[in-house]
Amino acid sequence: MDNQSSFRRAQEKDLKEIVELCEFVKKTYPLWNEYYPVYDNFLEDYQNNLLFVLEVSGKIIGSIGAEKSNWHENTLTLHLFMIHPEYRNQGYGTKLFQNTEKLLAKEGETQIDLLVRNDNVKAMKMYHTLGYQNLGPVKTPWETEDGKFYFLFVKRISKQEKNA
Repeated sequence: MDNQSSFRRAQEKDLKEIVELCEFVKKTYPLWNEYYPVYDNFLEDYQNNLLFVLEVSGKIIGSIGAEKSNWHENTLTLHLFMIHPEYRNQGYGTKLFQNTEKLLAKEGETQIDLLVRNDNVKAMKMYHTLGYQNLGPVKTPWETEDGKFYFLFVKRISKQEKNA
């Protein structure tokens, strides 16, 4: 990972670039299709001030959003996570997650969760490495193929406070 990367909240002017990135990522991720995610999904997170981007040399190469959790009170669910295929396996996904967690903790969030499909082994490995705990399978409203289901991962986050 180069030193030219920067993390920040998404701005309204970024939405078009984020959606273009999403359309490119959809070609490599079979669970995303013409119906999800779409512009309105990113717009909602942006309007809630919960859409974040990672840039390299001024180009958005990844993003992640957050919304109120359906599984835990006082918790945000991270979703819409994506990294441009040319930038994968270089630490950018980890950097995006860590910066998002750090910012949310600074703003008073104490817990985050996320869903991952049982066949997405690479993502589960990353989440485990980042300190997420797998709480097991959960029932979701999305239809899946036989044998496919989602795991709920959770992580406690908090500001690092020094003892006086």
